[in-house]
Amino acid sequence: MNNLPSPLMQHLARFAALTCLLLTLGACVTTKVAPELTLDDRSFRTEVSHAPTPDEIKYATEDSYIGVDDPLHKFNRTMYAFNARFDTYVFLPTLSVYKAVVIPPLRKGISNGIDNLNEVPNFVNSVLQAKPKRAVTVLGRFLVNSTLGVLGLFDVATEMGIQKRKEDFGQTLGVWGFDSGPYLVLPIYGPSNVRDTIGEVGDYFITYYEMETIYDLADMDDKDTARNINTGVRALNARSTTPFRYYSTDTPFEYEFIRFLYTKKRELDVDR
Repeated sequence: MNNLPSPLMQHLARFAALTCLLLTLGACVTTKVAPELTLDDRSFRTEVSHAPTPDEIKYATEDSYIGVDDPLHKFNRTMYAFNARFDTYVFLPTLSVYKAVVIPPLRKGISNGIDNLNEVPNFVNSVLQAKPKRAVTVLGRFLVNSTLGVLGLFDVATEMGIQKRKEDFGQTLGVWGFDSGPYLVLPIYGPSNVRDTIGEVGDYFITYYEMETIYDLADMDDKDTARNINTGVRALNARSTTPFRYYSTDTPFEYEFIRFLYTKKRELDVDR
């Protein structure tokens, strides 16, 4: 770790401190309670349990909603509840301000620009997965949108029929034969697993050095401010393009439902 660039160490230290603060605040904040905790005791209704019984686990099939490796379910459920509070009291209010200040065409341009920057890790992972055709497609999108699309503000490549391909390091590890490992709910990020968490770190470093190169080419003096703005805008853009809202699925088994969907989606991402 001592060999890491000092700006990166400072950035990681700030992120760790912010995460600890948010976890502390989250424990003190009240919000909507998970639906499975608000069901009244009724004689005609079977009691709802937070965790599957040993028999349910024993007979669970791979395609059932409980057939997911989740030995850390107590931690994961706590983190899921924290993420719901963070979303309600921090993310969504901040997102409302963002949408009120930034007009839709500009938000679309920002989203396109971020997608274009993300073509770099997409390209690197396509190469690492030994998918030359996909790598060429990703590189073609980046070149077209960076030029004709005015540095990616316009998605000209999609209009030309060059479809978007998302490849991340978690998928790369899956292609290399690494097992997904247990399900894991990350602070703020949400659903993941051990392999994808390691993948997030790999993609972070690719993006970090990509942005550092851009800052150097732009001859920026205040890189810390640029890094913070980049992190914040990326986070707001990611949340604004995700329609999911916590505790809005009208089911007491939302946690299990999201866990199952995420696990199956990642299996398909690796196989495709």
